[in-house]
Amino acid sequence: MTSTPTDRSVGPASKRDGSNTAGPDRPRSELVDEVVDWRDYLRLDNTTIVFATIVVTLLLHQFLRLDFGFTGREWWMAWGIRRFAVYTIIPALVMQFVLGQSVRHHCLARPHRSDFAKYAAMLAVMIPVVLIVANLESFQEKYPYFVASNGLREMWPWWIAYGLQFLGLEFFFRGFIVHSLKGEIGGRAAIAVMMLPYLMIHFGKPLLEAIGSVFAGAILGYLSLKRRSIWLGVAIHVGVAITMDVASLSRQGLL
Repeated sequence: MTSTPTDRSVGPASKRDGSNTAGPDRPRSELVDEVVDWRDYLRLDNTTIVFATIVVTLLLHQFLRLDFGFTGREWWMAWGIRRFAVYTIIPALVMQFVLGQSVRHHCLARPHRSDFAKYAAMLAVMIPVVLIVANLESFQEKYPYFVASNGLREMWPWWIAYGLQFLGLEFFFRGFIVHSLKGEIGGRAAIAVMMLPYLMIHFGKPLLEAIGSVFAGAILGYLSLKRRSIWLGVAIHVGVAITMDVASLSRQGLL
């Protein structure tokens, strides 16, 4: 029995109609060099809207200053509330009303019972690491942001505002960016896009924390993508942050 030769030039990678597709007869370098009409770059498709929202949010994150004359603990509480507002208001409005995606459905789903063990395992791994790095001078110089004069009792109002800030952070990075882009560029690419600005907001912090943000961002991004929920990621962030504050205060003899 003889087999019929197969025309290998016909398939998903190439088309007979000569359309703009990479294949054996169209080197990718030629496709990259092609110039489209400049008006195509101004077209407001969903991807452009998401990236514009990311840019605006990060600029507000970095440069918005609303102190209201507060000092001490009140200043830091206002800082936490301001960060929460920056991370949530514009992205949530864009996601819900411009992109037509339900914020509740994509980001705020109730955690699955089976996920608690996974997040608990992550927290169990991270807490000992936090207790170790809290001994390093670079972490003691950075944390906690606010040091109470009357012990831990005065820290709780600050920690509430601090936790609110982490809720906003998780919503923006693991919620808005990941879920707004997953339908446009795919889930894996959406997580990769999210990880870049997430790493950048850790510039100026200790090197080990910046490196850890890459791995934590990837894992939390995947879990959010899979479960459509940021809640347990918020819990991990708050748990790690408060542990770092307490450990750093203890090492500095401020408790």
